[in-house]
Amino acid sequence: SIDCVIHNAGSTRNARLINVEETDWDATLAVHLKAAFLIAKACLKPMLRQGGHLIFISSVVATTGNAGQVSYASAKAGVVGLARSLAREYGAKNIRVNVLCPGFHKTKLSGNLTPEAEEAIRQKHLLPQTTNLGEVERFALWLAGTQTISGQVFNLDSRIPGWL
Repeated sequence: SIDCVIHNAGSTRNARLINVEETDWDATLAVHLKAAFLIAKACLKPMLRQGGHLIFISSVVATTGNAGQVSYASAKAGVVGLARSLAREYGAKNIRVNVLCPGFHKTKLSGNLTPEAEEAIRQKHLLPQTTNLGEVERFALWLAGTQTISGQVFNLDSRIPGWL
């Protein structure tokens, strides 16, 4: 049986749209959106028999956008649309689908930022700190154990979100 699956993919090829190569666009969408589609498709059959929970990790840039990350932001926004559609399609079968949108945090992908750039990001937050990955992990574990939450997008940082 499959009780819960968390899709967490990370890859970016930062460039402004005019400089994005189609192969880079395709690769970014493959890592984030196509992989989410394939994982969901593979897990749904066993979950249809018993219920279950799909949790997708997106990003706050899915709702805010970010200069130089058009393919990443588009892919992460696509994950939100996929999850909300799956929640509507399979909720009656006791399959919960939710999205976590962590904010900025230090990873290999963001390792090339200067201390000044990091401070500028920190200043956009209501709290003077960036996302704590331990909190994201604890929130994901808590959410995985819920039975009545589905179709939701949780922004896990202290900035006021964009259009979602």
